[in-house]
Amino acid sequence: MLVHPECRPEVVSLADHVMSTGVMCRYVQKNFVKDFIIGTETGILYKLSKDNSDKNFYPVTNLAQCPNMKKITLTKVFDALVNMKNIVSVPDDIRQKAYPPIYKMLQIASQG
Repeated sequence: MLVHPECRPEVVSLADHVMSTGVMCRYVQKNFVKDFIIGTETGILYKLSKDNSDKNFYPVTNLAQCPNMKKITLTKVFDALVNMKNIVSVPDDIRQKAYPPIYKMLQIASQG
């Protein structure tokens, strides 16, 4: 069972591995195991299946869908960075609360 660090604590506690989606993709490719339970946004199942046609992937839940992730494209990211569009500002108290999980996620991603 591979899960994203943003999963609920009770899901994370049951996981075999907690990792970013990028690390998850690399882990699956290198692993000899054929069956994986995946705990993250269900959109990753397509990529995992496409890149590993000899393996099986089962979502922890089919409800883990993020409609906003489907709106992001490389063209939109490029445009936002080049033209400094769509800047998101958050109050400092929220920024401080968000920093630890984001930092932890980046640490997990760098371990893969």
